[in-house]
Formats: sequence, structure tokens, C-alpha cells
Amino acid sequence: MNTLNNIKLKLKDFRDKNTLVYDLFTSIVISYILVLVLTNFIAYPIHVEGSSMYPTLHDLDYGFSNLLSYRSEGIERGDIVIIYYPPIEDYLIKRAIGLPGDMVECKDDIIYINGQAIEEPYLNTKYRDDWVKSGEPFTANFGPVFVKADEVFVMGDNRRTGGSTDSRIFGPLKIELIRSKDIYIFYPLSHFRWITGP
Repeated sequence: MNTLNNIKLKLKDFRDKNTLVYDLFTSIVISYILVLVLTNFIAYPIHVEGSSMYPTLHDLDYGFSNLLSYRSEGIERGDIVIIYYPPIEDYLIKRAIGLPGDMVECKDDIIYINGQAIEEPYLNTKYRDDWVKSGEPFTANFGPVFVKADEVFVMGDNRRTGGSTDSRIFGPLKIELIRSKDIYIFYPLSHFRWITGP
């Protein structure tokens, strides 16, 4: 009888250990699937490196970009977009300035789309004015540049000389390279905010 009880105890112990391993494995698999769904269909994680979007975004800001709003709404002029840049095999965070069919140029620190000056309320006026007071334009003259039907012209918010490598240098990018738009910054906490639209 003792032998039978010992066997039952060992079987129970084996089942308990296997249940723990099974539960742990199941938790890991479910977590992995949730992360895949989140990062491929809902929110794309971002890490800001550099100052090309300063002062809107800061070096070492962390957050997410909205995959759903881009897929459902497309892009508008002034949207912050996450766009893949093939030469460096990485993503850039920029602002959509020229849309398909646009002619984009800058004269005397003013961006013109199809010959019309545009408002850029998202730019930090104090930062811009301080730079202009130094004697240099905030946005150097360029263009005109034609944006083809399948392209987008992107620029960083830090337009000063050397502030942003963008479509002024490498030209318009294929619109299909856009991954997401809008930004939710959660770290550092002092930068916590949701940045949408123009």
C-alpha cells in the first residue's frame, strides 16, 4: 500500500511540476503574441535619436506611434510620420510637408506649396526666432521640388543648417515607406504627451 501511495505522490508531484512549466510556457507565448499584435497592428515603438525634430521631440524620448490612425486616415500635411529610409535600413521621424502632386520650395524662410505660402503652427516660434536673430535663415532656400503621385516630401522641425537630414537632401520618399503617424511620448515623464496632426 505504501508503494502505491508513493507512486501516486510522485505522479502528483510530476503533474504539478509540468503544470507550472506549461503555465509558464503558455504565459510566455501569449505575451509574445500580444506584443506582436500590438507592434504590428496598433502601436509602433519609437526611440528618438538626435535632434532633427527638436524642439517638438527630444533626443532619447521614448514612446509609440499610431499604426491604426495612419491606416484609417492616411496622412495630412503637417503630420509627424515614421518612415523607412532604405539607405540606412532604419526608420526616420519626420513631418509630412509635401504630398503627392505638390511642388515644394522655400524662399526667405517660408515654405511654399504649389506657389502658396503655408502656415506651420507646429514649429516652435521662439526657437525659430532665436535662430533667425543669429543671422542665418531657419530654413534655407531650396526647390522647387516636385512630389510624384507615389511620394511624400518630409522635413524635420529643426530646420537650421545641419539640424535635420530630410527630403531637402535626399528628395521625396515613396509614400509606401510610411509605417505610422502621430506620436505618444511616455518617457521621460517631463515630456509625456500625445502629438497628433498638424
